[in-house]
Amino acid sequence: MNMKYRLTILIFFLMIASGFSQTQNDIFKRGLGKMDAQDYIGAISDFSKVIENSPKLAVPYYCRAVSKDAIQDFTGAIEDFTKAIEIKPDYADAYFNRGLTKYCIQDFKGSIDDNTRVIEINPNDAKAYLNRGLAKNEVQDYNGAVNDFSKSIEIDPKNSETYAARGLSKYFSKDYVGAIKDYSDAIKINPKYIKAHFTRGLIKYDVKDFRGAIMDFTKTLELSPQYSEVYLKRGDAKGHIQDFTGAISDYSQAINIDPNYAEAYYLRGLIKITSGLNKNGCLDLEKARELGFTKSDDAIKEFCR
Repeated sequence: MNMKYRLTILIFFLMIASGFSQTQNDIFKRGLGKMDAQDYIGAISDFSKVIENSPKLAVPYYCRAVSKDAIQDFTGAIEDFTKAIEIKPDYADAYFNRGLTKYCIQDFKGSIDDNTRVIEINPNDAKAYLNRGLAKNEVQDYNGAVNDFSKSIEIDPKNSETYAARGLSKYFSKDYVGAIKDYSDAIKINPKYIKAHFTRGLIKYDVKDFRGAIMDFTKTLELSPQYSEVYLKRGDAKGHIQDFTGAISDYSQAINIDPNYAEAYYLRGLIKITSGLNKNGCLDLEKARELGFTKSDDAIKEFCR
C-alpha cells in the first residue's frame, strides 16, 4: 500500500496536556526527532523510556508502534497500536495505522475491521475507505471494494490512486469498460501516472483492442523508457496486428534492457519463425531454454528439428 503513516499532528501539545514532566517531555521530543531522522531503533528506545514512566498515555505507544513498523517489527507494532487503542478507544490514527500494518502481513480481514472502525469514528475519512477497499480486493470482495472506492472518490475526487484502485476492482469483476474509464480518469488527474497508462494498456490488450493497447504502452515508455515488461507487452500487441518487424524490435529492446529476459527471447524466436527467419528464431528459442524458460522445449521440438 502506498500510504504514509499518519502521525497525530499536535502530538507534542497532547503530551504537555497530559501532564508530562519536562524530562519526559524532552525524551519524547528526542524520540520524535529520531523518528524524523529515520533512527527508528533510537526512537523506540526513547519512547520505551517514556512508556516506562508514563504507561497510561496512548501517544508514546502509538509513536513506538510506528517506529517498530518502520523496521518491519510488525508484531511489535500491532501490539503497541493495540495498547494505544486500549488506553484511548477512539484513537482513529491508531486504528488506521494498525490497519496498514495488518495489510502488510496479509491480515486483510483485520485490516478491513480496523478501517471500518476509523470510518465509524470519522465517516469522511477518504483514505480509510481507500484502504478498506484495497483490503476487500485482496479477499475478492470486488463489489464491496468498488463501493468503498466510490465513497472515497465522493469525499476526495482528486486522488488518482483511488480511481486506479477502483478500475482494478472493476477489471476483476469483468467490467472492462468501467475499468478503462476509471484508469482514464486517473490519467486525467495525473497524466504522468505510469502504472495507470500501463494497466489501461493491459486491459485494452485483454479485450483485443491491440492498437489502443499499443498507444498506452507507448505512452508508458515515454514516461519510463527502461520498463522492459512494457516493451514485451507492446511486442505482443504488435504481433496480434501482424506488425512482426515492430514486434521483433520491441522484444529486442526488452532484451537490451534485461539480457536475461527469457520470455522475450522466446517470443522473439516465435515471431522470427512466423516471419520465415527460422534459423535466427531457433537461436532465440535455444537462448530462452538456456535461461530456464521451459515452454521453449515444445517450440524447439516443433520448429527446430
